[in-house]
Amino acid sequence: MDAPASSLVRARAAGRGGEEAFLTAHHDIAPGEQRLPEPSLWIAYLLLAALVAIYFPTLTRMVGHWARISDHSHGFVVAPLAVFFAWEQRRA
Repeated sequence: MDAPASSLVRARAAGRGGEEAFLTAHHDIAPGEQRLPEPSLWIAYLLLAALVAIYFPTLTRMVGHWARISDHSHGFVVAPLAVFFAWEQRRA
């Protein structure tokens, strides 16, 4: 008997002969029940909040500078791209 799709994690694995095998892991979560994130995720959230709090004055000055001076308005494009590229390199 299959469990609801929301409670299954499926991973594909190519078997010998080209067939696909499905690995399933059943999570006992009742409908509507929410779990707290893992402790490492809480730590990441706290670190992110601390970084934003520490750098908030600098970030607001940077954005204000980008908005006031047209020669530096490219910061609105460069900063998000830098964050994107850093995020992409996390797997490397």
